[in-house]
Amino acid sequence: MHALRIAARIADAIHNLWFPLYARPFGVRMARGARVIGLPVFSLKGGGEIRIGRGVVLCSRSRETALGVNHAVVMRTLAPGAEIEIGEDTGISGGAICAQRSVRIGRNCLFGANVLVCDTDFHAIAPEGRRHQRDPARIGCAPVVIEDDVFLGTGAIVLKGVRVGAGAIVGAGAVVTRDVPARSIVAGNPARVVGSVDKAVARSGLRPDPGIGLPVPGQRPDPDIGLSVPGHRPGNGIAATAPDECRGQVGDLTPPQGGRA
Repeated sequence: MHALRIAARIADAIHNLWFPLYARPFGVRMARGARVIGLPVFSLKGGGEIRIGRGVVLCSRSRETALGVNHAVVMRTLAPGAEIEIGEDTGISGGAICAQRSVRIGRNCLFGANVLVCDTDFHAIAPEGRRHQRDPARIGCAPVVIEDDVFLGTGAIVLKGVRVGAGAIVGAGAVVTRDVPARSIVAGNPARVVGSVDKAVARSGLRPDPGIGLPVPGQRPDPDIGLSVPGHRPGNGIAATAPDECRGQVGDLTPPQGGRA
C-alpha cells in the first residue's frame, strides 16, 4: 500500500507539470501553484472559461480525504460565455460546479466532500415539454457568489442566485436557496441561520488562527483529520471535513488515455 501511495504522488507530480498546459487551450486558466490530486473533469461550452487561482487544490481521490469522494471534481460551463472562478488557496474535494452564467468562489474557502454548486435549474419548471425543453429563457438561472473564507460542509448544495457571505459556515447536507449572511452558520433543507461564527468561537474558547482563517485549539489541524465546526455538539449536522491536501482538481479535459477530451 505504501508503494501505491508513492506511485500516486509521483503520478500527481507529473500531472501537475503538464495538465495546466493541456487544459489552457480549452479555456481553463490555472495559476502557478494550483494543483490537482487525481484528475478532475472539466467541460466547457464554446467560449466558456474556468479560472483557478494560486494555491487551489482539487482533490479527486478518496484516499487523500477523510470522507472519500463520490466522484472526481467536476467543473462545467453550460453556455457560451459562462464562467467559473475559484479564488486563491481554496480546496475542493470531489465537488461539482456547473455554470450556465457565472459561479464565483472566493479565496481561502473549504469545500467538504461532494459539495454541489450550480447557477441553473437545468430544466424548466413548467411540466409541459420539460423533458426536452432547451430554451434558456424558460429555465431558471442566476449567478452564484461564494465569498472569501467560506466553509461548505460535506454534501452541501448551493443553488442559483445565492450569495454566501464571507466567513460563513454551511452545515453538512444543507440545501442553500437564499443568501447567507457573512460569518453566520446555516444548516437544514432549506438552509436557515442556526448560529453565528463569532458567538460560537466565543462560547467554545477556541482562538482564531490567522494562518488558516478558522478557530483551532492552539494548533493547525492534521490534514488527514480535517476540520469540524467550532461550538457545536456532534450530531447536529454541522460537522464537515476538508483536508488541507485537498484544496482543488479538473476535467472533459480528463486527458486522453485512448480518446480525445
